[in-house]
Amino acid sequence: MPGKAVYCAHELSMEEKMKTASWKTALCSSALLLSACGVEVLTTTATVGELKAEEARNAQRQMEKMQENLKEIQALSAQHEAALEAAIAARPPSPPPEAE
Repeated sequence: MPGKAVYCAHELSMEEKMKTASWKTALCSSALLLSACGVEVLTTTATVGELKAEEARNAQRQMEKMQENLKEIQALSAQHEAALEAAIAARPPSPPPEAE
């Protein structure tokens, strides 16, 4: 092909080889930075997932504790209601009011 230059790696000058090496280094560095960013995103996502799971477990424990407390309160309320009814039933009737 007359007039068209074809370059092979061994035909490049040292300056051209350095430019090519610089571009390769820049591309590799960019790839490493992007992959490191990807690892950071994955790590952050995993950490957030773990925190949300822990939060859900804590909420479940809190709900169970509240249900236990509610049952205890309802049982105590029923006992107090029964005691009050028993006290009212055991009380002697009041005398009729005196007429003036």
